[in-house]
Amino acid sequence: MPLDRTIRLSDGRSLGYAEYGNPDGRPLMFFHGTPGSRLFSLPQWDDSSGPLRIIVPDRPGMGLSDYQPGRRLLDWPDDVAQLADHLELDRFAVAGVSGGGPHAMVCAYKLAERVIVAVSLSGAASMDVPDALEGMHAGNRTLMKLARTAPWLLSVLMWPTSRLMRAAPDKYMERMLKALPEADQRVLSDPDLMTRLRVSDTEATRNGIRGVVQETKVFVQPWGFSLGDIKVPVQIWQGTEDRNVPVAMGERLGREIPNATVKILPGEGHLLSIPHWDEIVHDLVAAFPG
Repeated sequence: MPLDRTIRLSDGRSLGYAEYGNPDGRPLMFFHGTPGSRLFSLPQWDDSSGPLRIIVPDRPGMGLSDYQPGRRLLDWPDDVAQLADHLELDRFAVAGVSGGGPHAMVCAYKLAERVIVAVSLSGAASMDVPDALEGMHAGNRTLMKLARTAPWLLSVLMWPTSRLMRAAPDKYMERMLKALPEADQRVLSDPDLMTRLRVSDTEATRNGIRGVVQETKVFVQPWGFSLGDIKVPVQIWQGTEDRNVPVAMGERLGREIPNATVKILPGEGHLLSIPHWDEIVHDLVAAFPG
């Protein structure tokens, strides 16, 4: 599979991306988490006979994608549209996991004429409302609070973690696992899945932590549009035991987005998209015309 492709965007930046699945399948733009990169993949994506052609772009400042000064959430659909043009995709689905969720929602809003369906997989909701961080584990809660009140401290706080990620990836993953609920720890007991996640996370900081730091700041800013203005169908998958993105966020997305279908999975955590991928694909493919 081609994992290290780039295109040149209209403003001169490079955008990196990888492709998985069936080259002739229905096109899905899949947005990785934070941190993350185009190297995020699931074992099912190795099957070239499946129903989906999965395109995973690096977001600005991560992987092979150049940093974008002054970036806002509303800027992302412009990059996605240019990648779709390059790949000669008229219409396509979008899906985002965790920090990729808001990026799927903004594409559903801004690219309504091209997006067939948008899927949020344990995807974050906006954090500019009271109690938005309720139920989030302490590490994420601290990062989001700093992004609001002392954003200059984010680099200081994230740098040691980034250094550990690159110098001792196994130790980094061990530390990350401790913050996850039992459901997620079970998922990552599979060494292959653990390796895939580690490789993706490490690639995110290949050129430093600016992109990850910037994206954390983006999450606590107003999104710049109303969820009520999303016109395309939206599918929301959320686990009740998620401590990275609390279940209340998925429920709020479901209340505020018209035409949203919400699936709350009891006992599942942040990584529900891995054990439930076949179900997710079934619902996603059903949304395509014909």
